[in-house]
This record gives sequence, C-alpha cells and structure tokens, in this order.
Amino acid sequence: MSIHSDLTVEQSAGPRTMAVLFLELDGVLDMTGSSESQLEEVLAPYLAQLEIVISDRRALHTPIETLRSKLPNRIASRVVDSMYLQELTNSCWSDYHSALATRYACLRLWLDRRRSPGTRWLALEQRWPLDSWPTLEREHLVCGPIAQASVRQQLTQALSQLVG
Repeated sequence: MSIHSDLTVEQSAGPRTMAVLFLELDGVLDMTGSSESQLEEVLAPYLAQLEIVISDRRALHTPIETLRSKLPNRIASRVVDSMYLQELTNSCWSDYHSALATRYACLRLWLDRRRSPGTRWLALEQRWPLDSWPTLEREHLVCGPIAQASVRQQLTQALSQLVG
C-alpha cells in the first residue's frame, strides 16, 4: 500500500510539509543488521518529520512491503512509496530501463508527480551518480555506506539542515 497524502508536522512557524528522504538500500545498508541499526540511530531524531521513499533499483519489481520488511520497524513505518511510479512501470511509452531514466530523473519525476513544488528532500545513495546528477542539486545528496562514520556525519548534518 502506498501513501500519497501531504502529511504535515506542526512547528513553531506553523505547519510544514514533511521532508522526503530517498533511500537506496543496496550499498547503503549491508543488510546484516548492524548498518540498519546505524541508520536508525542517525534517523531517529528526524523520523517524525520524514517520509521515506525507497530509491533502490529492486523497488522497480519488488513489492514495497517486501523492501519495508528488510528495515527496522521505526524506519519501515515511515516508508511511503518507491520512486518507481506504478502508472509508468506499466506504461507502453515509459521505460525505466532507458539510459534517460537516471536515478536523478526518476527521483525528480516522483517529486513532480507526488509532491508540491518546494518539497524539501534528500537522497541517500550508494555512490555519487555524478554523470546524471545536476551540479546545483548535489546539495540534496549524501553518498556511501552508512557503516562509514563520515557518511553518518554527513547524513546527520544534511538532515539537521533539512528538517531542523
């Protein structure tokens, strides 16, 4: 089940839309349990203000419930969708396997179709997709395995700026 509502969180300046975290599983998590707990530790202070969208390539053909089950409960409960839009995966004119379907293009398409302009977002990716990621949008990108202390630090700083 996908949730496509505009969730809001009350803050001192009034209601704000939830921020979106695009999460790639492969390469970010090692799926042994330790990296999942490290991710949960970093995300914990921000979870109430985040919607998580799985950006992993497996989400193209794997039910979101299956991917959600691989995450700690607190993180899984914040997963609202995958970035691969159902209405396009079954389309005769769209091909997520095309060279034009870069990670950034898919992510941007999801934002354009599922959220209002100005939605705050961040992507946690396995590696820098520099060939397809616009220079001005790289501020929305944290890359590397969550097991690396430098990645956890970058993610914490980015989340603090995003929702803090």
